[in-house]
Amino acid sequence: MKIVVVGASGKIGRELAPLLAPHVETLVLAGRDTARLAQIFPQFRCISDREIASEARGCDAVIHMAAKNNDGGAAPIEEFVAANVTYLVDVAQQAAAAGAPLFINFSTTHVLTPQASPYAATKKMGEEALAAIPALRVINLRLPAVYGQALSGNLALVNKLPGLLRPAAFKLMTAARPALGVTRLAADIAALLRKPGVSGPVYLADAQDENPFYRAFKLLFDYGLALALLPLYAVMFVVLWVIYKIQDLGPPVFTQERVGKHGKTFICHKFRSMKVSTANVPSHHAQTADITAIGQFLRRFKLDEIPQVWNILRGEMSFVGPRPALPSQTELFALRQAAGVLDILPGLTGLAQVNGVDMSTPAKLVDYDSRYVSQRSILLDIIIFIRTAIGGGSGDAAMAGKPKT
Repeated sequence: MKIVVVGASGKIGRELAPLLAPHVETLVLAGRDTARLAQIFPQFRCISDREIASEARGCDAVIHMAAKNNDGGAAPIEEFVAANVTYLVDVAQQAAAAGAPLFINFSTTHVLTPQASPYAATKKMGEEALAAIPALRVINLRLPAVYGQALSGNLALVNKLPGLLRPAAFKLMTAARPALGVTRLAADIAALLRKPGVSGPVYLADAQDENPFYRAFKLLFDYGLALALLPLYAVMFVVLWVIYKIQDLGPPVFTQERVGKHGKTFICHKFRSMKVSTANVPSHHAQTADITAIGQFLRRFKLDEIPQVWNILRGEMSFVGPRPALPSQTELFALRQAAGVLDILPGLTGLAQVNGVDMSTPAKLVDYDSRYVSQRSILLDIIIFIRTAIGGGSGDAAMAGKPKT
């Protein structure tokens, strides 16, 4: 396997290139200053960025790392455009002309909020420009803060602490906001190089399941809040039992088999919001007319999900995570399995739901799900929960009155 890497002379690139080398047979580095590049990497073949078109012939991928970010402080927008759009497109066009089968672009999660900075805006412009280049398979790596041996950016605050406190402080900071180590980045890129057909945005980050602060937060948040909601569940159960008995609406609690972590099924509990005669189908296959009057109230304020505190206490769900699907939703299952979404617990609410995305659009849903898996953090979980509590988003196709599909 042969790859051409553009822009490896930066702080992260200097550590990443040697880590990529063991995964390939030939590693070629390209840049504007060939002499400087050769001085940094005497062990690799170094070429000018004008030679990419010829060098990329017969290669397996071109990886573009070069970028102008916010580390250098304020700069004219033209400088960001030149580096993050114009130069990117030039390299990509050379790769396309050479027939390179894959172009991997180092992008950022900041493209999700392009209004935040010139860096974010121009990285998004760069992604859009790549999409317009015909016959070029592109993977945009949407990365959080990337760190190596030396911490930079906001993570550099850790360096100011006493040595004994640094490991714990680092774990705490990355539990609050995701980050990605350069060693894991190299392994992830190597895996992508050997994974055919992948394109579009790919989200990467350190696994939060390995972070003790994030794991502790999830346990305390899930079990603490679930226990606190048990009295509400008990009161609602009694009230709904009386109402449903009077109106002959069936049992107040509805159970349904759902797909959980690692594809294992479990019985999910909800307060009944639809008529007893409603078929056991996903919400986007149901009609608004199937929802009872009390059910509309429950779904509007998401109170129908309260019985899932039992699923949370049983370790089958979390408060925040991808919403669990039915076993019959095979397309969604396959997409989630391929994207690694099934590696974590499903949730009572999730990133897709607060953004109004439901299971009627599996590909779009999995995009949000995979984004959550890689970006999950203490801060993101709290934001999603608060947005759910105040009625943000919906993700409820039945309430939206979508037709059967």
